[in-house]
Amino acid sequence: MSVMAVAKRQAYHGSRGYESMVVLSATNPHLHYDAWELPALTGRAQRPGRLADAARQDPPGFLCFGPNQFLPPGRYGVEFRFSANRKDAGEVTVGKWDVTLGGTIVTGGLIQAGMTAAGAVVNVATQSEVEARIYFGGKGVLCAESVDIRRMDW
Repeated sequence: MSVMAVAKRQAYHGSRGYESMVVLSATNPHLHYDAWELPALTGRAQRPGRLADAARQDPPGFLCFGPNQFLPPGRYGVEFRFSANRKDAGEVTVGKWDVTLGGTIVTGGLIQAGMTAAGAVVNVATQSEVEARIYFGGKGVLCAESVDIRRMDW
């Protein structure tokens, strides 16, 4: 018997617009989003990602956020792919990443120059809306590449 989880409302999928149903199952436990498909408050789309560069005067802000997808109870791995660079002597922080459930930050960390990935395991106790976010701090260069959410307990 295949266990399935279905979104209860629309989820934003960038170029694909809004889709009313996203299905996770034991045979399809993975959601992948290229950063250029997700909403943003700074930077510009540069497929397959989104780029923010202080030299181009991109302001601080969310480089990508979403997918605003409801997840059923379970254990999920959230992985961010990006590239981060900073030329300022002695400075290494380029931005930060976090994961929210129901609008509450449950985990996160700093993005340092030279990093290419970050992630965490998130336990969802009751059905909750997940949002994975990459924030550009306004200095250096940050290119958000992708966000992956994978069900781990099937």
